[in-house]
Amino acid sequence: MKYFDKQNDRLVYIQQNADKAFWQDHWRKQDYSFLNTRNIPRNNFIIETTKKYLPVNSLLLEGGCGTAKQSWYLRCTGFKVIAMDYISSLPEKIKEFGKEVRYTVADTRHIPLPEHSIDGYWSLGVIEHWYGGYEQFVNEMARVIKPGGYLFLTFPWVNSIRRLKIILKKYPLFTHEEQGIKQFYQFALEKNDVAHKLTRKGFELVKQAPYDGLKGIREDVPPLKGIVTMISGSKRQLIRILSMAINRVACPLAGHMILLVLKKK
Repeated sequence: MKYFDKQNDRLVYIQQNADKAFWQDHWRKQDYSFLNTRNIPRNNFIIETTKKYLPVNSLLLEGGCGTAKQSWYLRCTGFKVIAMDYISSLPEKIKEFGKEVRYTVADTRHIPLPEHSIDGYWSLGVIEHWYGGYEQFVNEMARVIKPGGYLFLTFPWVNSIRRLKIILKKYPLFTHEEQGIKQFYQFALEKNDVAHKLTRKGFELVKQAPYDGLKGIREDVPPLKGIVTMISGSKRQLIRILSMAINRVACPLAGHMILLVLKKK
């Protein structure tokens, strides 16, 4: 269930509390077979984006890495990688990273790295899960990234369709803060607000790219949910091509997530 937080201009997802126990259970259930191969999936936007801004062999941090799958793919591409998460009991399989990926148990609000020590930082869907806000995350991002380095930040955002639904008052107002704390899952944040906070910390916004348009349609355009779910799960080549085309067209208006690429001044 989504609510509109008028005071902070954001959407609040109330469903299941995304606490440490939730993530520990969630990551334990994931598939770790990716560690058995060095073959990187085609069109991996994380690899493509990173290579566009940083040379191979740069030192990267994936903060809030979960399974650390993207850290593994980045390492297989030639980057040096630190994978960091605050979950300390991930499956034994993750130990197979060995010396190739430095897996570190730490809270990304308190990163145990020196100032200006990394070339790039990937934060994939992390800052939206903290009810108390993301100020501490931003402070640490600014501290550890070198001048001239890059932050690659993704989060659910208030896209055009969601903004229209806010104007039309399609979301109930968020007023039950105690209930929110207990059942809070994530926010959909206002893109300009996030970008403004980061520019105040010494970053320059160089790119923004909405993505996951089909998920945005499923979430916010109920009449189309059934057909979008059907084509998303199809294995037929023609349907898959259609699905990719619809996703590309939908992203600017309905993309569930957005990527911000920011350069440290």
